Amino acid sequence: MFELKKPVEEAAPQLKLHCTRGEPAPEGLVADAQALLTLPEEVKRQFDQVLLPYLGGEPDEDQQAWLHELCEKHGVEPAQLVGPIRGSRFLVTKAAQTAQSHESFSEDLAHLADDPRAIRELIEILVPLFERAAPVLRTEIMERTVAEHGRLVEACHWRVDKIVNSEHGDGINVPVAVLTFDYREGPQSQSITLQLLPEQLNELKMACTRMLPDGDGRS
Repeated sequence: MFELKKPVEEAAPQLKLHCTRGEPAPEGLVADAQALLTLPEEVKRQFDQVLLPYLGGEPDEDQQAWLHELCEKHGVEPAQLVGPIRGSRFLVTKAAQTAQSHESFSEDLAHLADDPRAIRELIEILVPLFERAAPVLRTEIMERTVAEHGRLVEACHWRVDKIVNSEHGDGINVPVAVLTFDYREGPQSQSITLQLLPEQLNELKMACTRMLPDGDGRS
């Protein structure tokens, strides 16, 4: 007698997004997005303020106090924000890392809900937040990329001195540009001061002019 076996259930298709470069998205991402939509309307309206501190790490004490006040005011348990923050942080940071456009980010969000109304609401909440956060995140990505491979100048301070006399002779009367560069090398921040005579300062000016996109170098 043949034993009838239960049909093998097909596995649910893995979610692949632009921001994951076609790789499967984390399990639970859809649930996290759906949890965002269940938050009170006022919390959703202020969700940019909820999420932004988490994009750069962890919120400070003042930001945490504000989050607790927001939860108490609108009857939300702090645990209810965990999923929305986790999922939204993943989507926004990955979209910034992969240089997604407004349109491609919206397409990703459309995969996280079946109901057109829910899709529209996700887009209304997260796309403006992404557009606000992306330039900052892209700058941080650029700085980390450069700093990992050498010294990255973070600030430049200058003044002009004039040397009148020295132990080597009198009547020198030469202006000297003094440049101090604050730079980061790995996790350490340091500074270095250099002196440039007029000829070297002019060479630096010409080099900067040619390197800038709108300079004579036509980069």
